[in-house]
Formats: sequence, structure tokens, C-alpha cells
Amino acid sequence: MVHTTHSTAEPHRRWLIALLALGILGCAGKGSAYLGPLEIDVIYHGSTADRPIEAFILHTEVDNYNEANNLLFAPLELDDATRLTDIPYGEWYITVIRKQRPLPDSPRVAMTTADPVTLHSGRHEILIFDDFFRVMDPVSSEDATP
Repeated sequence: MVHTTHSTAEPHRRWLIALLALGILGCAGKGSAYLGPLEIDVIYHGSTADRPIEAFILHTEVDNYNEANNLLFAPLELDDATRLTDIPYGEWYITVIRKQRPLPDSPRVAMTTADPVTLHSGRHEILIFDDFFRVMDPVSSEDATP
């Protein structure tokens, strides 16, 4: 005769694992969907040529944009666009710098968000116009997971 002992903890352990799995799946469906890696498409829709966007800067405090790196590899001309990748998630102030007038010695104008913007997963679009820019909600990218 074979004597088998059953642990009373085994059914409870299976039940706990099932509840944890359901809890994780439930949390994933409540606004925390992963839309892929953080990317930013910067698109310049100004109305005056010869005033390229010279700098696109993400920074942590409202006035420290001079200490942060310019994320553009080259100036962004009118109707140009570029995609920035490998951006860390977080809350960022955004500053865009261009010349005030289309003259070689024109002073530069810096436009900065009043409050930090939360950038999370997905592809954000930044639409830059002459005197303002707009940060669009993220859209899915081809690297997104369900």
C-alpha cells in the first residue's frame, strides 16, 4: 500500500498564483498599456523660412535649458521633421529655440513649457509653430506590445 500525503498549502498556493496573475492582467488594462519605447517626432510647421529650429531641449527645471543637451543633430528647417529615440521616461520641461527674425544676427527666441510634461511610452508628436508648440498624446508604434 502506497501512502500519499497531500500538503494543505498546495491548493492555496495555486489559488494565490491565479489571483496574482489576474491582478497583474487587471492592472495592465487600466490605462497603463505599453505603447512601445518612448519616441518623439518633432515637426516644424512655421510660416517663415530662414528661421530654423536650432535646438530642442528636454530639461528638469524650468530655467536650466542652457545646461542641457540639444537633441537635434542639425537645425530643423521649415516643414522638416525628425524622430528622437532613446529618450528616458519622466517629467520634462521642453524648450525649443529659433531665431526671432530671418536675419543672420537676429537674437534667439526660447519657448519653454510652463510646467513639466510627462513623457511615457509610445510615440509623442511635438508640433512646432512660429510662437508656440503643441505636445500630442502618444500613439502606438510598430514596436508596441499589447
